[in-house]
Amino acid sequence: MRTARALGGGGAALLLALEARRALFGPLTRVTPAESLAGAHGWSPVAVTLLVGAALHAFVFAALPVVVSIDSYVNVWEAPFFEPTEVRSHQAPVYVWLVKACARGDLHARLVALVLAQHAAVVCSAAALAHTVGQITSRPWTGAFVGVLVAGDAQLAVFASSIMHEAFATSILVLAAVALLWTLHLEGWPASMGLLGAGLLAALAALTRQALQLWFLLPIALVFARGPWRPRRSAVAWLLAGAIGPVVAVMAHHYAFRGHFEVTGSAGRNLLYRVIYDMPPLEPTGASPEDPVERARSLVWAKRETAWLGPYDAIRDELGWSDPEIDRFVVRLYLERLREHSLRFARVSAECAWGTLVNVQPPWNLLDFHRFVLLENEFTPAAWRTLPLGERDVPWLEAWSALCAAAAPVVLVLALACPFVVEPRSRPLAALCAGSAVYVALITALAAVPLGRYRLPATPFLLCAAALTLDAGVAAARRRLGSPGA
Repeated sequence: MRTARALGGGGAALLLALEARRALFGPLTRVTPAESLAGAHGWSPVAVTLLVGAALHAFVFAALPVVVSIDSYVNVWEAPFFEPTEVRSHQAPVYVWLVKACARGDLHARLVALVLAQHAAVVCSAAALAHTVGQITSRPWTGAFVGVLVAGDAQLAVFASSIMHEAFATSILVLAAVALLWTLHLEGWPASMGLLGAGLLAALAALTRQALQLWFLLPIALVFARGPWRPRRSAVAWLLAGAIGPVVAVMAHHYAFRGHFEVTGSAGRNLLYRVIYDMPPLEPTGASPEDPVERARSLVWAKRETAWLGPYDAIRDELGWSDPEIDRFVVRLYLERLREHSLRFARVSAECAWGTLVNVQPPWNLLDFHRFVLLENEFTPAAWRTLPLGERDVPWLEAWSALCAAAAPVVLVLALACPFVVEPRSRPLAALCAGSAVYVALITALAAVPLGRYRLPATPFLLCAAALTLDAGVAAARRRLGSPGA
């Protein structure tokens, strides 16, 4: 029955899409002259980024070939994609597919291959960003500087060795931004295809890391504010088709096979942290202590130290609630906290946003958890326990990470100044970088706590924006000194 409903809905959507195609998906006409980004540099930012990035990431891979956490092996517990089940998906599907593919063969060898692919993705996306920045600013050294900063970020490099989706999703997001920035300089059908491609990359990032599902709103805002095409609705339609189409397809699949129209079933689990994190105790509602809702509130607060799993297990075991019922209950609690403790909620959100943008997780933290998962965690599958423990002490990596952590507040200040100081031709790039960093901070502050790895999708954009601010400062100084190259 669900399959029939999903197919019927899909058919209706297809008919509507065909009807709307002529009105929305037409060719784009520029209203401002196209400024070509094609140019030659005496030395290539791409080459510099690839050489430096490959060397740095090779050293990290040699020290940390494969690092795992609990979030690594739970991917293999997700239900098969085309198997009807009532069990909800709790992970975005793309990385689940990758890890499951690794688990179907020689686990260690395939995880090593996945880690190498993640390192390559980080370096290549940094090179693409370096090339784009060099072309937009017409200063190749600025592009090379951005590329080396991104490829050489310690936390990105360390997480590229981990079996977690952050590094892969971040690389895809950077490529989506690069595709959009190049599209701004096109017209006609190439512009349409560029917007569609940027949207598809945004969707792929969202289906890899669920916190990125609303990032596509930034490109839409940029198209409205700076888009050089008419009709504007066609530009937005092409972008939305790429950004929303694959996500809606996955949601329809989950409704057909699992009974829930959603990408993941993790909304309540994420929001639970903001219900309890640095918030006052849950107040009694006045109902009887035996009332199920009142009892659930008591269990959430009593088990807050073991969230999210502790409250969920306690409510499920004692009250017999299903996951969707617990999710709906947690969402109500979240809205209650937002309504009744607005000022405190806002203060904690601001602290979480700041913490997200400056919190750089040290490598030993990840390595200690890796060892715990392999040696002490009782739920770790046997095949995963055979993975190498790795070196606990890597002094040069710890020093590198400490340097990046010390620079994080400075990088943030420079990045936030970027949209106000760059040259007009760099403003779309600056706006996209600053907006992406703010988006990551807000989505984390409103739905989670500021763990170090949650900063990663913002890291390339923060570094790029900070470099653009420095570039603007250098250009202004050279103009003041009368340098002809300014």
